[in-house]
Amino acid sequence: MVLLHSALHSRLHLLRVSDTFRAEAHTDVLTGLSNRRQFDQDLPFLQPGDHLLVMDLDHFKRVNDEYGHTEGDAVLRRVALLLRGTLCPSDPAYRIGGEEFAVILRGTPTPRPKRLRSVA
Repeated sequence: MVLLHSALHSRLHLLRVSDTFRAEAHTDVLTGLSNRRQFDQDLPFLQPGDHLLVMDLDHFKRVNDEYGHTEGDAVLRRVALLLRGTLCPSDPAYRIGGEEFAVILRGTPTPRPKRLRSVA
């Protein structure tokens, strides 16, 4: 009985550690968003009605050059916080590169162009 308990305890510990490593392997350490690895795995599963939004922070190198990498990191964390606070829980956000972010908007209707009336 003691051996069975020990084996079961070891197995549960191994499963917890594996889950932790798996989560860390798919999470950007700086922002806490999902990373490029997770993005690449999720992308093939886009469904009709899903939309992909890709963002790049313009002139971000200038932030690092003028204010330092610590402030640049703070900017990236603020962008991640803004994304998490704005998006629906079902819309995953990713940091896919240095200052590049992506969002999958799940089940979002496609806006239809509005017909313009002639003003003559």
